Amino acid sequence: MGCPCSASSRYTLIKSATEGCEVVGSFPALAAKNALPQAQIEIVDSLTIATGMLISPAAEAAERGETLSQIVASMEKLNKCIKVVGAFDTLEYLWKGGRIGAARALVGTLLKIKPVLTQEGGEVKVLNKARTRAHAIEYMLGFVEKEVKGSISLHGYIAHSHVPDAGRALEKELRENFNWVGLRFLEMGPVLGTHMGPGLVGVSFYCDEDWHSE
Repeated sequence: MGCPCSASSRYTLIKSATEGCEVVGSFPALAAKNALPQAQIEIVDSLTIATGMLISPAAEAAERGETLSQIVASMEKLNKCIKVVGAFDTLEYLWKGGRIGAARALVGTLLKIKPVLTQEGGEVKVLNKARTRAHAIEYMLGFVEKEVKGSISLHGYIAHSHVPDAGRALEKELRENFNWVGLRFLEMGPVLGTHMGPGLVGVSFYCDEDWHSE
């Protein structure tokens, strides 16, 4: 996903965060880089579906007048700090997109479980096989607690695919149990929604302490 940003009078920045090649598998930024050789274009693979968590800080840095190299270095560090976890109603859509095997998708469908998945290094991994969405949300809260380790400055995005009530339930628990600088709530768009399928609810997050540590 490309994000044109007017950085300053010194240069024009086109910052692109590809949404985890293992998940989406499209490279519009490469086409832009080839088509616009005169432009300063840097490509950052977000490694997860949480592209917006890179784009917003990059745009803010550009507005502050940071150089392209500074922004890229900062985004690459932030990239390593972002965690993603989500519960699915079905793995059928991930299977159709070639992200998981048919056997794994079939088991999830037959057992009527709510698989909880994460992404590490761009790869989809199953963390838990919950029997209900409530149990899946409980597991995700435990995952966040383990990862943040008492951090007092969290940033996060809650996303859902046609299950706003589940998204709000997750949001309520997250707000009550953790300290957020910002926690946004959104419905997944058509591109990612097509790959993830209906019924997904999840959260992506990072800690300021991890991002800004030396």
